[in-house]
Amino acid sequence: MNEAFLEMYYFKSIVESLRECYGNIYRIYKPSPRRESWVGFDQGWTRSVLPEHDFFNEIRNRVQNGIRFNDRDYVSYFLQFKVVKQMVGVGNQPQNFHLPFYFVDLSLIPNNTTGMSQHQTLNILGSLGNVDVNYVCPMIFEPPDLYEPPEVNLLRFVKVDGHQPYPNNTNHRICFQTIDSGPVWFSDPIEGYGMDFEVFKNLNIKHYSPEELINRLQLWKREIFKNFNFKERIRLGLNEIESEEKVKVCQVIPSSLVIFEVQKVIQTKDSENFPDRIRWYKNGKLE
Repeated sequence: MNEAFLEMYYFKSIVESLRECYGNIYRIYKPSPRRESWVGFDQGWTRSVLPEHDFFNEIRNRVQNGIRFNDRDYVSYFLQFKVVKQMVGVGNQPQNFHLPFYFVDLSLIPNNTTGMSQHQTLNILGSLGNVDVNYVCPMIFEPPDLYEPPEVNLLRFVKVDGHQPYPNNTNHRICFQTIDSGPVWFSDPIEGYGMDFEVFKNLNIKHYSPEELINRLQLWKREIFKNFNFKERIRLGLNEIESEEKVKVCQVIPSSLVIFEVQKVIQTKDSENFPDRIRWYKNGKLE
């Protein structure tokens, strides 16, 4: 197994899970192998409207010159897949670890073109603020596992945030005592920040209280009416919103806005005997 194969194996499942959570607000940027050496990641999930070529140049320029991100909505996720191996014999291991444990080797060999290693590039990118840079560590180890449908709950995400400035041409690893334990950066060693897929995909979800949501809706309503003369539109019989006007609406209301109404769930005789038949109570009626 290699990184490219693991990325391909999980690609569809990640796309479907993120779409289920966020809709179609993110688009994927997949750099070519040559461009990957400049930006460090396998996949970028972005809300930028820049064409791919301009987006690549923007990220490369920020990495090369240390220019920070200021807009939270510009990009969200940068992912780099890694192959997880199992240590079963004698070898270097973090303090208090015991055999067997699991590890990922970091790539710290400088690229001939950029002069920077993969980890150095990702570490700089993760230090620029308002982006989530992660190593993706699938906890699968045997080729026959790849014949089964991919399980995103076996993915472990290890955050790279600028606090791991390991020198090039040195040996460093990320270690896990078990497939469910948190990561340890070795040979520091310090405990890293890791998460499973469910935590990862919900990183950018903000939950509003009813009062906060009402205040937000009132604010957006005022902004929309400020930008559009609806009385004049009605007088002219203009029902369709023009493309430029749609852009203005998108600038007022976040495209990530999703409103859920939680219905009251009650127990019935059926649901007591058959837990999978819990009934929904909606509008005064059982459904």
